[in-house]
Amino acid sequence: MDIAKCYLNKDEIFIRKYRLIYENSKKYLRPNLKNIKDILLELKEKYTIIDFNDEAFLEVVKNNTDEKYGKTNNDSKIKGYKIINDEKSKDLFLKSEEALKEMGNILIGINLNNNGFYVEGSNQLKRRIICERGLSQEEINNIFLATEYIICSNG
Repeated sequence: MDIAKCYLNKDEIFIRKYRLIYENSKKYLRPNLKNIKDILLELKEKYTIIDFNDEAFLEVVKNNTDEKYGKTNNDSKIKGYKIINDEKSKDLFLKSEEALKEMGNILIGINLNNNGFYVEGSNQLKRRIICERGLSQEEINNIFLATEYIICSNG
C-alpha cells in the first residue's frame, strides 16, 4: 500500500471540516438575508469611508462576488470603498493584517446585483459583514457560504 494515499491534502481536510460543520448545523439555519446597502450605511456611520473606484479592484470584486454569490452582467452596480485610517476607524486598523497595516488600506467592494461583498485588509470586518448580511434560502444550500456564516456566527 502506498503510504502517501493515507494522508489527506489540505483541500480535502478543509472540505471535510466544512461538510461536517454544515451537516451538523444546516437544520438550524433560516433565511435572514440583509441588504448589503444597509450594511454599508451602518459601516459608514462607524468608520470613515470614501469611494474607491480603482478598475483593477472593481474587477476583483466582480469576479469574487460573481463566483461566490452568482454571476451578474451589470458592472455599473459594483462599487468600491476604502476605509480611511483615522481616529474614527482606528480600532479596525489596529486589528487588521500586518501587511495591510503598512499600506493603510481596508477595502470593501459590493455587488448590488447579487447582494455580494468582498473585503481586503480586515478579516475582522469580513466576518462581521458575513454575520450581519445573513443568508438567503438559496445560500443556505451552498455548503461554503452557509459554513462561513455558521463559523462567523459562533465566534
